Parts: sequence; C-alpha cells; structure tokens
Amino acid sequence: MPLLRQLPITAILLLIVAPPAYAQEGDACDSLCIVPTRTVSFVTTEGTQMNVDVSPDGQTLLFDLLGDLYSVPRGGGDATRLTNGMALDLQPVFSPDGTQLLFVSDRSGNENLWLANADGSDPRPLTTERGDFHFDDPEWSPDGEYVLVRRNEAGSPNAGRTPWLIHVDGGKGMELADDVAGLGFRWGPDDRYVYFRGSDGPAATSLRGNGLPQPAQIMRLDRRTGDVAAITRTPSGSARPAISPDGHWLAYVADIDAQSGLRLRNLVTLEDDWLAFPIDREHLNRRTRFTFTPDGSAVVFVKDGTFHEVEVATGAVREISFAAQVEQELGPLIKQTMPFEDEELSVRNVRYGQISPDGSTLVFGSLNQLWSMDLPDGEPRPLVPGGDGQYQPTFSPDGESIAFVSWHATEGGHVWRMPARGGEPERLTAHAAYYANPAWSADGSKVVYVREDPAAIRNRNSDNRGFIEWVPSSGGEAMTVVSAPSDNVFTFTEDGTRITFAERGMLVSVRLDGTERREVATVEGAAEMVPSPDGRWLAFTLREEVYVAALPPSLETVQLTPQSGPGPLQRVTRDGGQDLKWSTDGSSLSWVFANVFSRLELDDVFGPAAPEDGLDQRAERVDIDLVVPMPKPEGTVALTGATVITMRGDEVIQDATIVVSANRIAAIGPSSDVAVPSDARVIDVSGRTIIPGLIDAHAHIRGMPRDVLVDIAPEPLVNLAFGVTMARDVNASTDQFHYREIIAAGRMLGPRIFMTGPSQTSGAIRIDNYEDAFAGVKRYVDRGSFSTKQYMQPQRRQIQWMLRAGEELGIQTTAEGGGVMRQVAMILDGYTAVEHAPTDWVNMYDDFVQLYARSGTMYVPTLVVASPSTYQGELYWYQTTDVHADEKLARFLTHAALDHKSRTSQRFMEDEYYFLDGGSGSAAIAEAGGLVASGGHGQLHGLALHWEMWMLEMTGMTPHDALRTATINVADGMGMSADFGSLEVGKVADLVVLDASPLEDIRHSTQIGYVMKGGELYDGDSLDMIWPRHEPLRPFKYMDFGPPNR
Repeated sequence: MPLLRQLPITAILLLIVAPPAYAQEGDACDSLCIVPTRTVSFVTTEGTQMNVDVSPDGQTLLFDLLGDLYSVPRGGGDATRLTNGMALDLQPVFSPDGTQLLFVSDRSGNENLWLANADGSDPRPLTTERGDFHFDDPEWSPDGEYVLVRRNEAGSPNAGRTPWLIHVDGGKGMELADDVAGLGFRWGPDDRYVYFRGSDGPAATSLRGNGLPQPAQIMRLDRRTGDVAAITRTPSGSARPAISPDGHWLAYVADIDAQSGLRLRNLVTLEDDWLAFPIDREHLNRRTRFTFTPDGSAVVFVKDGTFHEVEVATGAVREISFAAQVEQELGPLIKQTMPFEDEELSVRNVRYGQISPDGSTLVFGSLNQLWSMDLPDGEPRPLVPGGDGQYQPTFSPDGESIAFVSWHATEGGHVWRMPARGGEPERLTAHAAYYANPAWSADGSKVVYVREDPAAIRNRNSDNRGFIEWVPSSGGEAMTVVSAPSDNVFTFTEDGTRITFAERGMLVSVRLDGTERREVATVEGAAEMVPSPDGRWLAFTLREEVYVAALPPSLETVQLTPQSGPGPLQRVTRDGGQDLKWSTDGSSLSWVFANVFSRLELDDVFGPAAPEDGLDQRAERVDIDLVVPMPKPEGTVALTGATVITMRGDEVIQDATIVVSANRIAAIGPSSDVAVPSDARVIDVSGRTIIPGLIDAHAHIRGMPRDVLVDIAPEPLVNLAFGVTMARDVNASTDQFHYREIIAAGRMLGPRIFMTGPSQTSGAIRIDNYEDAFAGVKRYVDRGSFSTKQYMQPQRRQIQWMLRAGEELGIQTTAEGGGVMRQVAMILDGYTAVEHAPTDWVNMYDDFVQLYARSGTMYVPTLVVASPSTYQGELYWYQTTDVHADEKLARFLTHAALDHKSRTSQRFMEDEYYFLDGGSGSAAIAEAGGLVASGGHGQLHGLALHWEMWMLEMTGMTPHDALRTATINVADGMGMSADFGSLEVGKVADLVVLDASPLEDIRHSTQIGYVMKGGELYDGDSLDMIWPRHEPLRPFKYMDFGPPNR
C-alpha cells in the first residue's frame, strides 16, 4: 500500500472562536452536551474508513465521511452532504425500497439506530438505549420490516457481539440467536440464512500481521434449523461477508502476504477465487462496509480513500472519484496553560495517616519519610530526624509507640518500633527483606506484617504474595502464619487469637499459626477490607471510595456489594479515600486522600441523624500543609562550541554557547555573541550537537515498587540516561503521584513527571451523570494531575462529561484513541490530545489528516505499540537491532528485565509491520501543520522514545520534524512551552549533548555524551554528576538472575 501522498486539495480553514458552551447543565444534559464554537471547512477527494451502500435503483452511492452522511452519483462527482453536526452518523444503508436511510448515530449521547428520509431529512431514533453498549453495522431485512444489527457490550469492541432483530416501528427487539457471536451480520436474499464472520474453533490470535483470530471464517446461520457452519476455510481467516441479491455469490475479505483482497465464492459450485487484489486492509475491521450492486453484476468497495467498482464477471475495476465539501463543527479546544513551579513543592500526596489514641498527634508518610504534626494546626516535622526510607507508621493501642517499616536500595528493609514522643527506633526483624503493612494486636504485645522476597519488589503489584508474620513488639523470634497477597491490610481480632486479611475480594481470618481459615465476607473488586476492632463492622474501598457495612456474626460468608448487604451499608466518600484505620475503640473510621486526613464517627454514618450521602462533608478534616524547597544548582556553567538545534522553528546555531544560571538558560547564541560570566565553569563541547531535553509524550514509568516506595530505581535512571528529562505519564498507579513529588523534591533521580493518574475506565469510575465525571476527575486533580485521561468510556455523553470536568478543573484532557471514528468524536469534542494510532488498522487519508491538523488536538500515535495483533513497532527493533547487547540498558536494568524484553520469539516479515504502512498519517499531519508527539509507552524505558522518533522518520518525517515530536510539540500540547521544549533564554535548562548530529541521521539521537536536567549536568553513560559538583551515582542493587559473570 503506498504511503499517503500530499494533500490533493488546498484546504480552507474557517475557525470561529466563541466562549465554551454546553447544551445543558449537570445530568440534565441527556444527549450531546457540547455546543460547537468552531467550524473546519475543506474539500476532500479522499475518505478514511468509509462505509458504502448502493441505492436500490443502482444510481447513487451512500457513504459516511468524518461522521456525516453523503451521497454521490454512482459515476462519481460532487458529493451531497445529507447530515451534519457534531454527532457521529455512521454506517448508512438504504431501505429496500430506497425511501429511507438506516444508520448508527450518537446524537442521543450513545450509539443508537436512527432512520431518516433518503435525502437525510427528518432524522428519528429507532432505538433509545442508554446503557454501556452500542449498536453496530446495521442491515435491513429483505422485506424491510426488521433491522439486523450487532449489539456490543462495553469494555471491548468485540464484547457481546450478538445479532439482534429490531422492528422498524420500534420496540426493544430481541436476540436473533444468543449462542451466536461475530461481526458483519448479513442476510441472504431471503430471511432463512444469516452470514457473518465468526469462529467454530478456539479464538487463538494470529500474529502474522493480519490481526484476525486465526480460525475466523465466514459462518452461516440457518434460522430454520439453528445450524451454524463455516462457509469459508481460508488459511488466514475471512471477514466482511456481502451476499449478492440472488444469493449466488459471496464476496468477502481475506489476507495473504500482509495484503488484503476481495474474494468471490460461488455458493452453488463452491468455487472460490480472488476478485480484487489488493484492497485496503481496513476492510478487516468491524466498521467498513462494501456491497453488491442491485443487479449483482459488481461489487462497490473502498480502496486508497476512494470508491471502486469491480465487475463480477470479468474482474475489471474502475475508480469512482468524488469530491466532498466538509464542514465539521467542533467544540472549544481544551488547551490550558499549565504553570510550572520550581521554587517550592507543596506536597499533595500523603499516605498512612493515623491520629494517636489521645487525639493529639497525626503521623503520616510522604516523600519517603515519616512526619508528625500536633493537632489541630501544627506544622509537619520529621518523625525521625535525618531519617529516610520509612513508611507506614501505626500507633500502638496505648499510643506510646509507633511501628513502621523501612526500605533502602542497598540495605533492604526491616520492621521498627520507636517511642511516639521521639527517640531512636528499635529494629524488630532479624533479616533484611521487603516488609509492609504493620499492625498491632489489641493488647500491644504483637506486630503483624507481610514479608516478601526482595526480588519481587521490581514488579510489585496486587498479585504479589508474601508471608504473613508476627513478632513480639518487645522483640524476639518472628512467627510465620500463612502466605497472602502482599498488597493488604492486616488486623488482629479483638481477642488477639486471629489475623484477618483480604484475598481477591474476600475477607479471610486465620489463627496465629495459619490454621482454621474462615472466609468472613466478600466484596467483589474491593481493594482494602478492614473490620472494626470488635468485628461488627467492615470498612472497604472500591473504586477508591470508602464504604462501611454491618458485619453480622454469621458462620456463613457475608455477601456484600456497594449497593446492598444483610445489614446497614453506606458509602462514606465521594472524593476518594484510602488507608483505612479504625480508632482503638472502633467508634470512628479514618482515611487519607491526596493531602487530607479525614475521620468520621460511626454514629454519623448510621445514627438517626445520618444523611444519605455527603458523609465525607461531616468528617473531621485535617489539611496537611507540607511544603519543601525544590533543588536548584548554585552557580553558572557554560557549554561552548556545539551546534545547537534550538527547536525555535528551523533554527540551528553553529559554534554556539549556552550559559546556564541555576536551573534556567541565561544566554544562548553564537559563541561570538555570548558573553560568558567570569565565574562560570566552561565545558567545551565542540563538535557535538545539543538538543532540548526529550519529553516522552506517552510514558509509563512503571515497575517501581508500590506502597513501600524507593528513592532510586532503574526505570527513572535509564530514562534520564537516554535523554528523557520530562515524562507525560498518561496511565499510572496512584503511587506514581508520590514518585512525581519525590523526584520534584530532589530526593530521587529521574525525569520530572507530569501525569494523569490511573486511566478512567468504565471499570475504574462509574459515570451516570456529570457529577460522577467531575468527582472522578477531581480526585486526581487533588493529587496533582495535570490532565485527565478518559479511557474508552462507552457512551459519547460520558466522553463529553469527562472533557467538561477537565476544563472546569483547569487541566488538560486526553483520551485513549480507539478506532478512527472514536478519535473523530474526541477531536470534534475538543480534547487536548488523543493517544495511539487508530486501533482498527487503517491508512489515514486526506479527510482525517486535515481534520487532525486543523483541530489543534495533539496526536500521539505510539507506533511502538501500533498494531491490531501485537506490539509490532517494539518487536521491529528487537528483530533488526541487538537490543540485548546495549551497554547502557545493561547498566541500569536487571538482566532478567532485559531478557524479558529482547529475547522474544515473535518475528515478522518487513511488509507485515503496520507502522510502516498505517503510520504514514503522522508525517502527513505534521506536514499539514498539525501537532504530532512521540511516546515510548514504557515499552523499553528510555530507548523506546528514540524508536518512536526513528519510526516517524521512517514513515516520512524529516529528522528535524521527528525531533520536534519529542520536544517542543509535547511541551506545546502540555501547555508548558513557556518553560520547556526548546532552548531559549528563560526556559528551564533541560538539554542533551549528542556526539553526532541527529539531523544527519536521526539514529544519532542515542549517542548521548551529557544530559542536563534543570541545570544539573550528568554523564550520559553513568549518570555521574558533572555539574554543579562531581558526584558519582550512588550505588543501588536489586536481586538479579543474570549469568554469573554479570
């Protein structure tokens, strides 16, 4: 398939700017809430992912383009727009008599079926569903009385996938067959047979470039007998059936040698051969429709962004050209200017807060150490002066002692006890390990905790298991109880004879020797499950919200949900909560969220005056105001003699000098024009090239431990060593908020991180109205999020609510991209950015390119993971380069981690690599003036961002443009270009000194001599500090399983 050519039509952009507007307020907004304030207008002769139908008289083609419906004469020419507006109108088909149109539209806020007159007038809903599902790929019954359509459940494009029958006069409809699932349901010439893409075998995924489940074939359902049988047996699978009007022919798509084509099967003689080859690969996805002409003599399909007609008898193909006047309405672009603070850090994330039994003192953890503050309004102070690597403090029942755990990169961890009023901590454990979650027995004689293999700390998550142990609080031998999930909360029963903990949504109780296991209660999906000291109540968290429920003294397991239980049950929070703690007497429950400690009396939850909601507003609240200075180097340094690629347009300065004072650029220009202060340290970098520090637009700096954190880790280090000075992390655990602040405070070396927090999926946050969306976004803004990330929320109204909440809270908005039309929706709505190339494996044509380029929405294609079947972009580099031998990776990553990534058995032919084909749209968007950004997706820390730039260059970008995608473009898209992204006076001194020019060869971007972050200069190989002082990188180690000579 050829790369996308230059834009064929000169585009005219009409941009009308108006204040942000919404159709209605709150959950009264029942359909699409965003009122358009901009219009993008242009003429195009190409369309991306168009569906086409032919009128019953054979004279007219009906198609969709960027969410509007059009018609064009079958012979080609100017297209007529039939529908318009911000709603997506898709997959149109003519009624059998040609008088009506059937299509899918989200104009009601969710994808429903709609009808309209043949000219697009009088649109009216056929279905009015509001649930987390949508209709897809509709088809009229031969008699025009019913609609055959696929009904998809939320969570996956292929979830549900069952065929439904809907009467054209209304009603809810019914499943055609509940044991049939597939794609592209099509009637035969009568109503006996239904054809579809499905499987009669295990759905093993093909990794050979086509993205189809290997056994997927064209199936046929016999509605008289219920029999389902495969009609095709193509080795690579089959897709998109179309049946000729006389039922004689089946046209379908098949794949061979990384190309797709139309095959024609005679349903009488069973002869089967190619009809048109090649065609666009996008026919393999679920959205793209082709069709027979009414007389059955030809098939009309889309190729290279336009229509084609192939004769059944001869195989002759003709192109049907069209020109469409696009006028797309867009909502206001949400693009905030985000401030950057580099003087003081106001900490917004604390953990494990607990008030002393006498109510006088609050202890908590933040910035890798423990803090205490006198109540009600004392200043936070270190609990252990000079201490770090301390976590999870908990008061003894008498309030005289505090237990906590420690972790150090070279020394490991222990469990400790110290006097609550201050003093030297006493170690309770004999052997270094990874310890977490200490808790006291009711009489204060024992401390329980979990011990885990230190090797597991590298990828600690909710599935990790360790061993519950307890130790006398006065010191002594540790006793092993039983294995359990490490990410847990442990409690003793009131009599001290049993220990409770959670295991996959089950509250479990065992004796101190691990025997007599009891399953006390279940809450599916619960994160924390903490019974009150007397065992009468259970507090739990679900989707980061706090609930309290009665826990009857039953011998049977108590079944609980967020909505119901055998006794009183109440949701306590709306703005989030974690780290649940009961008071010693069980009369109150406390939690923390962001930098707020809250405590609520149980009587306020279930007493006679308790409200139905808003309980967190009645809680006692302590705002923790912890402010620490941010590091800045003292003095001035000058880098002289290099070629500087500033990223101010095309500016390249030869023999340049950059003067850095503290953490910002004080001067830059030709060496002959820049005066170097007499007290500056001069570093000669002649013959080298300097570029701005790289910004990873789609980072996942994952792999660092959770809960009990660290202050040095391979992932941030290797990113910085590869020149990544800033990361836009768009899906991370909530612990990443803490790491962000630890790095910002200068207590950990790595790129500065700006993040969204966890992706806001339908599983993570339930959105039934705008208030739900606002609360879901706010919980991360309170922790320091710079952007929200909407992740595949199933309804368009939910997508818009999330966008509006981000705007109201003053942050950027981004979203998981999904397919082409989902991306069109988010562009029209005004999202700041969209993540990933379209998931439905399409080439971007002129219409999509122009819309992206002119909308202002930042496109982050992440070609490193772009593929319908596997992460092909990443695999390309394992196949074509010796990643395993990279000395820098080996220096910072464990051997096991490097093996896991680079020793892969998945291999592809070069023409199977999707990014070389579908990735061509990125270069076209950039050439058209759009904002394209590089993201490494955390696939191989540090190096993956370079791969992304290299792939963009391979698909048509110039080296200079590819560098922009990892520097100024990202800063612009983040609203932070005033401080980052280019080398200019006054900006933060983030830069990379390269040993060779990336303008000559983009792959020189990894030849890094030095990295400067915030004015501090590091050696590019070792990360030893060069300026403002000479200081080797402090040692760190993790248990590795590499060869003995490592």
